[in-house]
Amino acid sequence: MFIVTAYNKGRVPVALTGVGVDIHDRGQRKSSAFFTAPPPFAPPLPFVLTPGRAWQYHIEPEEVLSFHRSDRGPVLGPFVNDEGGHRWSSRSKRSWLDDWARGPV
Repeated sequence: MFIVTAYNKGRVPVALTGVGVDIHDRGQRKSSAFFTAPPPFAPPLPFVLTPGRAWQYHIEPEEVLSFHRSDRGPVLGPFVNDEGGHRWSSRSKRSWLDDWARGPV
């Protein structure tokens, strides 16, 4: 599974409205892939994330790779959006997903 986790380390609730990953696109530019299916193991979006709590989105790696359209690593980093228009993002380390995108050796 590919898992995106949002953790509220602030003092006020945050209403999450979207989740996805930033990816390399053709021409080596950055684009975004949004996940629209309801999360299989967490409450659906929109979801109010209270302080000190976490929310997760699980997705099959094949679905993440279906957005991949570049010869560079597939995922730059995950993100979640909130109802205030903020985009909370992180960077991903090179991982097994990079090798999976390249296929068998």
